Amino acid sequence: MPHPNSVVNHLRFHVRDIFNLALGERGVEYNPALALHTPAKCKLGKELRVLTAADIRSTLGVLPGRERLIVSFGMFEGMRPG
Repeated sequence: MPHPNSVVNHLRFHVRDIFNLALGERGVEYNPALALHTPAKCKLGKELRVLTAADIRSTLGVLPGRERLIVSFGMFEGMRPG
């Protein structure tokens, strides 16, 4: 299991780049991702529950585009609430 610190940093990297692209295309006025930081007390979590490929396909299949992107970040990049 990767250290949670590395997962948070990986996700922060992607979000920052998405907003930098949006800035370059004048889609947003500022990059709110610059305020993101890795929590100082990042610790290992509980045992992971894993979705099957069929679970993932059915979940993504019922969502509209924006929500599909957000759920994809959660499933594939490690984004978690909080």
